[in-house]
Amino acid sequence: MDPRILVVGCGSIGRRHARVLREISASNLAVCDPVEAMRCAVQRDLGIVEGYAKYEEALRDRFEAVFVCTPPALHVPQARLALEAGCDVFVEKPLSDRLEGVDELLNLAERKQRLLMVGLCMRFHGGLMRVKQLLDSGTIGRLVALRSVLGVYLPDLRPGVDYRNTYIAQPGGGVTLDYLHEIDMAQWMVGTPVSQVVGFTGKLSNLEMQSDDTAEMLLRFDNGTIAEVHLNVFRRPKERRAEFMGTEGTIIVEYANWDQSTVQIYRSSVGCWESEVLPMARDDIYIAEDREFLRCIGTRESPILNGQEGKKSLVIAMAAMTFAARERTIALGENQRAV
Repeated sequence: MDPRILVVGCGSIGRRHARVLREISASNLAVCDPVEAMRCAVQRDLGIVEGYAKYEEALRDRFEAVFVCTPPALHVPQARLALEAGCDVFVEKPLSDRLEGVDELLNLAERKQRLLMVGLCMRFHGGLMRVKQLLDSGTIGRLVALRSVLGVYLPDLRPGVDYRNTYIAQPGGGVTLDYLHEIDMAQWMVGTPVSQVVGFTGKLSNLEMQSDDTAEMLLRFDNGTIAEVHLNVFRRPKERRAEFMGTEGTIIVEYANWDQSTVQIYRSSVGCWESEVLPMARDDIYIAEDREFLRCIGTRESPILNGQEGKKSLVIAMAAMTFAARERTIALGENQRAV
């Protein structure tokens, strides 16, 4: 059965999910946004008949699933309302902009026996999935350390849009939360809990931002693996790469471009580099992500990227920002560990 789906928030990510859902034959679709111009533009461009200005009114019309694509401060309260209305919920990353209320949301989803999935879409990136496969198969032995770097130039990301008015540039935004993907990637690849976080964040460049444009994090995992994660939104040219160092070799993945990624593998047993080029399109990761959520709606299986997975990365990001604010090491207690 084609589920009745409501997409809340008609900004860039809400529009993308609405478009992808239409393309993968989710035809029973409605959108909600208090800004009439944005809502009507999505309806017109995608041929969506139903549109709502008020979220609470939309929920009274009985949807099976809700995509929450609003600013992070609204994620928890809007997801909670959807769960209470009996809907399965997809929440864009980050799960929230704070830890308060997150556990209550996860408990509510469990009590209501509703699905809760978090939109950490890079888990569906072909290059990163290939790296995960190589690591899990022991290609480079035991993973000892990894280094991840993301650098983009914020004004170039959305042509025609004043970057100063985007969420990432506003108070409560910033690179640490907006590029949570790199934190999630590190803990996904290592596969064990993070026990300690060191972080430095700040507004360091000449960009006109009211939030952090740079973050440097050092993560220690329970199994001893150490990860370095660097994020910034002032770099030109764009860079997005990760290096994985194991006892028997090294893997490097470069994925700054949306049309392809390159995975380089050095096996000590072979003694030379091998290279794999993996073509892709930007929508591929969103198509795979949305199909996974729709599949879980039908099967009632818990999504791999469930609420607990979304909480892991948020805990790490908040610990890094807390360290930066206090300028001291933050050891995650048992009740806050990314497990």
